[in-house]
Amino acid sequence: MAVQQRPGSELDSLGRPWWNGGGAVLTGFNSNTEYQGRVFHVQTEDGGEARPYVTTHVFLEGTVVASTRLDYPSDLKSSDLSVRVRELMERQHATMLDGLKRGEWDSSIPEKTHSS
Repeated sequence: MAVQQRPGSELDSLGRPWWNGGGAVLTGFNSNTEYQGRVFHVQTEDGGEARPYVTTHVFLEGTVVASTRLDYPSDLKSSDLSVRVRELMERQHATMLDGLKRGEWDSSIPEKTHSS
């Protein structure tokens, strides 16, 4: 699972995004994975304190083939919020990758064309 830095984001000494407590969001996870001979992009993002939810999308050639969202407003007062959100993001990202590999969204994946 690779974490990619967004422009203007900060990473800690281990290359992990951090939460600055001022409403900033944790940088997301972005993974490219091959399934059925095609490359899918899985993206997980945190909405931050203003939008306390984690969203994950599975893309194929720019088209969303699966999405999920997990709300976490009850965790906002938690002293270990950044740790809790990081765990939610990691779990959700891994679950979506696993679901893709298990074929959970095969019915949403467009047929492969000759030009793909």
